[in-house]
Amino acid sequence: MMFTALYLEFVAFVFGCILVRRRWPWHYRFLVGLKGFTFVVQWGGMAWSTLTQSSNHWLFNIFIPLECGSYLYLFYKTAAHPVIRRLNGWLMAMVLPLVAVSFLLVPELTIINQVMGIGCAFFLMISSCSVCIDLLLSEDEVSFFRHPLFWLAGGILFYSISNAIYFVTWEITKKMILFRFVLVEYMVAGILLNCCLMGSFFCVYLLNARKRK
Repeated sequence: MMFTALYLEFVAFVFGCILVRRRWPWHYRFLVGLKGFTFVVQWGGMAWSTLTQSSNHWLFNIFIPLECGSYLYLFYKTAAHPVIRRLNGWLMAMVLPLVAVSFLLVPELTIINQVMGIGCAFFLMISSCSVCIDLLLSEDEVSFFRHPLFWLAGGILFYSISNAIYFVTWEITKKMILFRFVLVEYMVAGILLNCCLMGSFFCVYLLNARKRK
């Protein structure tokens, strides 16, 4: 299942590259680039731990806040309702203080930083829920289920819940208690996120094709 999740990282990136057009709004083009960056980090982390036989936690301690900030920025820029935009702006501004506090509490870079992981997951849960509310309040003619942000926010919501469970239970799973369950739900959430990203890319493509007509 782990290789299926990693393979889908690549498939989602390639799918986005095939569909992306210059006419796409810049934030969706940014999303394709972010997916490519995520793919490099995921595969790079696996290659690092395999080749060096050492922890790759330092890489993900750097990547997690960058990924969180990127999604929050994307949701901030695409928000239609002023309150939702402000909420995402505050969440985005809180990422740097979270990183500072996290490394004060856990200064070792090679140890997985649970505080930062849980905090970023919590921010993304709030943000993705706010996106769904924003879409419901929007007067856009696009159907709720055909909107690219619906698929993106849905995937991130489940992924952030999974991340929260993963980081909260980190000390338990290190002792191989509930390890299989936590690993499987984490992998399933990653697969779901990539499927939702492909759905989001496809919705953007359909919307732009409709505008050309």
